[in-house]
Amino acid sequence: MAKSPSMKKSRLAALFVGSALVGASLAVAGPATASNWAGGPTGDTGCDMPNVADSANHGYYYSSISSGNTSALNWARTNVVDPTDVNTFNDSLTSTTDVVVYNGNYNGTCGYSWYTSSNTSGIVGMVECESTTGSDKCESWTMRLQKPFTDVVASDWRQALAVHESGHTLGLLHRTSGATVMRTGYPKPSRYFDTHDANHINGYY
Repeated sequence: MAKSPSMKKSRLAALFVGSALVGASLAVAGPATASNWAGGPTGDTGCDMPNVADSANHGYYYSSISSGNTSALNWARTNVVDPTDVNTFNDSLTSTTDVVVYNGNYNGTCGYSWYTSSNTSGIVGMVECESTTGSDKCESWTMRLQKPFTDVVASDWRQALAVHESGHTLGLLHRTSGATVMRTGYPKPSRYFDTHDANHINGYY
């Protein structure tokens, strides 16, 4: 794996890039915020835009993803997301499905440099809000996992990625300190939200 991840700086919203740059150095994809929280409904859609989910009931649809990513997402939901005040469930695919998950070999999506075998400093996952409710909450998220990365890493790294991206769909932003899965970079110091992260989620939902 790369030891010195780097990535273009962009606006504050780039905090929402799901993530994670690979390497020992925990770089960030833009300026950090003290609270790492979207702060409530933002009305934002599109690449990298922070927002909150439309409710505590959070449905997932897996669109032909690998067995490894399926297992990682199921683990993330059962062991990290569901113990908060959010309830996840398997959903069908509609225009209002809360989280639609894809994995693929992405290249340039949303203008970012993605991980490849020859570019190990690229990003390995991200989410974007596709549509909002009348109250400006995100009605439907797209989650993208970079298959060239998830195919070669250990299961705990896939689990950490699944939790990290799920955290973004609930309104969590990046952290630059603390033993939390919301830190940027890999390997993560934890596969779990820390108390700070969980308090944001439970306080809102």
